[in-house]
Amino acid sequence: MAEDQTSAANAPAGAQALPRQRVLELVRQLLDDGLSVRLEVTGSSMSPFVRGGDVVTLAPPGEGPIRRGEVVAVLARRHWLVIHRVVAASPAGLETRGDALDRPDEGVSRSDVVARLRRVERRGRRIRLGLGPERRVLAWLSRRGWLVPWLRPWRLLRRMGTNR
Repeated sequence: MAEDQTSAANAPAGAQALPRQRVLELVRQLLDDGLSVRLEVTGSSMSPFVRGGDVVTLAPPGEGPIRRGEVVAVLARRHWLVIHRVVAASPAGLETRGDALDRPDEGVSRSDVVARLRRVERRGRRIRLGLGPERRVLAWLSRRGWLVPWLRPWRLLRRMGTNR
């Protein structure tokens, strides 16, 4: 499969994958029209709170302030969406970072925010952990570089539980 195309693995017979750029254009148009969009996550940078295979609902960013702890979709290198947590916000810009990453994203401005994450579903069930009031603590831990080490034992226990 070409790097610039979305997967058609779960698509109906005869369906074709769209180039990523076309998917991004469609998503941006729907958000610009004030509609929410549901997408399947393909990466692991927000694990364990948002995992590959989860279905997320993205809503237009609106005009209100973007606050520390919120999970947003930003344009990565102007060609794809990345869903990461805001770990710091100031008039100069935003600092975003994936919960599973050691380093923040580079140079994110308010205009790079395409959407706010409103819902996460895993195997048909709504996931709230990481999106409620605890989101501010997660952002604080992440900004100081403490979230990834704090999550390591949790991931190990999770793996041990799935190996039974």
